Amino acid sequence: MTYEEALTYLQTLGNTAKSLCDAVTAIQAPVRTVKEDGCSAKRFIDNTFGTTTDGTITDTQTGLMWQRDVSMARYTWDQALAYVHSLRLAGRSDWRLPTVQELVNIIDYTRCNPAIDPIFSPTVAGYYWSATTHATYPSDAWVVDFFNGDVFFDNKDNTYYVRAVRAGSY
Repeated sequence: MTYEEALTYLQTLGNTAKSLCDAVTAIQAPVRTVKEDGCSAKRFIDNTFGTTTDGTITDTQTGLMWQRDVSMARYTWDQALAYVHSLRLAGRSDWRLPTVQELVNIIDYTRCNPAIDPIFSPTVAGYYWSATTHATYPSDAWVVDFFNGDVFFDNKDNTYYVRAVRAGSY
């Protein structure tokens, strides 16, 4: 499917959550194939990650600095916001929840369980909150499943993992 075909397809779907999921699938279709284990066989975006000794990983493509060692605790969405805002890591205090697109950008669809570069170890192959609230359902936010890279939305009262991010400098 070409980019133009994907845009035309998006216009036919309307404004529903299922439509957004269908649209993401349609746009990613040219670069994703599913293996027998249920995981995709290709990466959606090529990232170049640099490690540091301060507990962070820098994505040199986006300039974002990521928390390497995530908490094994699970949080509601409000608790997740409080956690990242209180996080002090690498001498920085400006950590935040990533947007859904930022989380999608670190998915490695060539991997499964977890679907992320091993440089991000340890990563629980589970659901991670994004900062992105659902446009139609404000009590929901977008979530990324790092088992296989699925993206969906869920109620903010559920508890999921958190990986903090900040605008880095390199």
